[in-house]
Amino acid sequence: MSTLLNLRNRQRLGLLAWLSFVIFSGALRANSLDSTTCDYLASRIFHPHPIEQMFAWELIYNIREFREEYRPIQSSAVIVPRAEVEVLNYGASPEVYDLFVKDNSVLWPRHPFNKALSVPYADSKLHTQELEVYLTASRSLYPNFAKGKKSRVTVKVGTDHIRPMIKQILKAETDRDVLGAELRMPYLIKMRQMLGENSNYHILHESLVLKHKATGEGVVVRDMHALKDDHHYVTALSLPYLFEDIAKKNDLTPDQFFLEHYVKKMGIAKAEILLDLGLEFVSPNSQNMILEFDANWKPTNRIIFRDISDTNLNKSLANGIGQSDAVNESSLRGSAPTEYLSPLFELSTWKMEDSGNPLFSHSSIISMRKKMYKKEEEAYLQHLSSALGKYFGSTTEVRLFISTSEGQLALAREHERRRKMPK
Repeated sequence: MSTLLNLRNRQRLGLLAWLSFVIFSGALRANSLDSTTCDYLASRIFHPHPIEQMFAWELIYNIREFREEYRPIQSSAVIVPRAEVEVLNYGASPEVYDLFVKDNSVLWPRHPFNKALSVPYADSKLHTQELEVYLTASRSLYPNFAKGKKSRVTVKVGTDHIRPMIKQILKAETDRDVLGAELRMPYLIKMRQMLGENSNYHILHESLVLKHKATGEGVVVRDMHALKDDHHYVTALSLPYLFEDIAKKNDLTPDQFFLEHYVKKMGIAKAEILLDLGLEFVSPNSQNMILEFDANWKPTNRIIFRDISDTNLNKSLANGIGQSDAVNESSLRGSAPTEYLSPLFELSTWKMEDSGNPLFSHSSIISMRKKMYKKEEEAYLQHLSSALGKYFGSTTEVRLFISTSEGQLALAREHERRRKMPK
């Protein structure tokens, strides 16, 4: 069964396939919405609900190949016998749970563009019900279970087509996402109970997983309740279209806003996730991070991360913060903890050159990315240096230090300090 494959190798394979798609998908761009159209769409789409506004921007300010107008699409959900599905509940509210799980059945959403028969219930003859959905930046769907009352969740479902003409075969597989949620969600819940919330970041919970018993594939339900009704949210990939106006609202130059309130805060958030959880995101690209603003568009400086299953556990860090059990479980479940650190600063500005903004143009992106990369790296290293009481000039120096007995003691002291902080 594919779930027995090493999770780390599967992550690398998926990332390589995804990068290959981006490189070779230029031929599709002629059929994409151009930046002028996107600006027009943005001017006429406004939703008072922060999640809907974020998704609307996310679609029209997506990478060129994936751009879409924010509109409902008709899909379906299969009513599956409860005995065929293992329901994994990681703190889903009754409201969320009841959307999917009934006494004797489970509602299994289907992607409207999927053609792969390997996806469970893709051609099922079981009873179905109509389901109106909105697309997101990639394959996840934002379902509308009752017209006029949209859910506060997204669902990640298997599909070999994330757009009608864009085929990504590996997206049909969800066993890696299911296994990632099984490993990371109990761990994240335990650590949050121990440490409380962190003002620098939040990782969205995948609070409910529907796991097909026969294949290990599934539906992953991501809870969006951490996004507040009286705040604004912008996916990082959408920033090049919006950050100049946001900077004006904050009496900052565009450069000041972008470097101080995105790049620098991203470095701090990645360092905090290491210190709190010993986790690193495998592909922390700009599509997976969300910036939070208050009602007046003032940055809260809290970065919200999606895709908890897209993380690696660092062995030295996890051991240092007293989580050797998590190291052992990850190893046993096929997700071997890593020995290295790879913060991948360059992915924080991934595909931002598609915006047409001169700051991110193809001619300037190399020099600008070096500046952004350095700013994020400095914030990351300075934050780790301050927390662990030792100067670090590079990620390699951090890696070497945390593997020593001195580093392990420093991690333990810092984690003890965090546990004692008011919740």
